[in-house]
Amino acid sequence: MADLSITTEIVGLNAITSGMAGITKSVETMRQSAANAARALSDFGQSMSLKITAPLTLLGKASIDAEAQMNKLSVIFKTATGSAASAGKELDFVRKVANDMGIPFAEAAEQFGRLLISSDSMAKNLPVARGVFVGFSEALRATGATSSQIALAFNALSQMSSKGRVSLEELSQQLGDHLPGALKFAAEGMGKTTGELLKMIEKGEVTADVLLPRMASALHKTFGEGAKEAAELWPAVFARFQNSLFGLRTVSYTHLMGHVGWAKESSGGVAVA
Repeated sequence: MADLSITTEIVGLNAITSGMAGITKSVETMRQSAANAARALSDFGQSMSLKITAPLTLLGKASIDAEAQMNKLSVIFKTATGSAASAGKELDFVRKVANDMGIPFAEAAEQFGRLLISSDSMAKNLPVARGVFVGFSEALRATGATSSQIALAFNALSQMSSKGRVSLEELSQQLGDHLPGALKFAAEGMGKTTGELLKMIEKGEVTADVLLPRMASALHKTFGEGAKEAAELWPAVFARFQNSLFGLRTVSYTHLMGHVGWAKESSGGVAVA
């Protein structure tokens, strides 16, 4: 009876995970449809000279918050990369990795952007920075980190980078609390034993610009394949679903606000319900 109960729970969880994946695809389809529908609504309203601001009711606080967060990310990445075009490319990259790995896009993107701002060498060498983001994303997903742990781990990386030289507290506690074996993988990436790395850290000989790319490479070798499997499990599926909702909210805000702006203008600046 116990074996039957466990089997039933596993089958049930797999069914939920599969169902959530289907819902995520549906939400993404809704996001694309929302953009098309909002454009059509705006065109229809203008052709009929409708003086309405009812679309405001469709926005909701969630859409406004999502748009504000997206604007914040755009500013961070533009500051880090030096142009809006480069910022857009890096945000698209982060979005793809976040969805592939099943990690929270907005939180991870903010910390990755801050990592770029705090490290001139990474900002000037984006392929290296991307490798850092991928390696740590894979490790965090494969080790079963929660969304909050993932965000905190990337926050630890940006803090390490901003200070330049790596401290034992940052590596073994701030990062190690969310990524098991952080010290071990740091030593492996540097081609040192744990003891040798500790001595280097004590002498202030380890910089984040050198350590993080090498550590990310070691993490990729260890967790790359495992991360692909973990990306199909429930936590990753749910994070991917939340990313789709975030995208849907930003699209809804952008296009519907365009329609509301036109409606207010056509009514002489007076909102008419």
